[in-house]
Amino acid sequence: MMRHLTLSILPLAFLPPVVMAQTLAPFERSEVRLVRVSEGLGIQLNLRNKPITRYANVVYQLLVRRNGAWLPVYSTTGARLLPGGGGTLNPPLEVIPLWELEPKLGGRLEQLGNAELQAVVTIRYDLSSDRRDLVWNGVTTQVLGTLTGGTQSVTALPPK
Repeated sequence: MMRHLTLSILPLAFLPPVVMAQTLAPFERSEVRLVRVSEGLGIQLNLRNKPITRYANVVYQLLVRRNGAWLPVYSTTGARLLPGGGGTLNPPLEVIPLWELEPKLGGRLEQLGNAELQAVVTIRYDLSSDRRDLVWNGVTTQVLGTLTGGTQSVTALPPK
């Protein structure tokens, strides 16, 4: 005995829309900004899509380009802890005072307008007991004389 299968084809208008969720990588769309402040320079970190973490810390570094090489001029002494909650987070501005910065740059900021600077931010974090020691790096490069506090070029590398 042979059975016949009848198919009913509905127009697409009768089918419910398919919603595809876009999953962002941890810290995707985050920004690192290098800004001028009255005390010196500041590194601003604007985190987006921060995962909920068991532990997270951030280290800030500033480098200057000399003779084609990047030389360190500032690094935080110790890491800054980040809260565990997820989502958007804007940690306090990391201020690098003039008295610490100018001797390492080799002059007063006003005299170093064309110096190329690079701010590097490294976040180390644990998501759970089996996902530990993850790393996110954010980098921005800017000419000192153009710093105004606006958004700078940002490179966000995926976690290791």
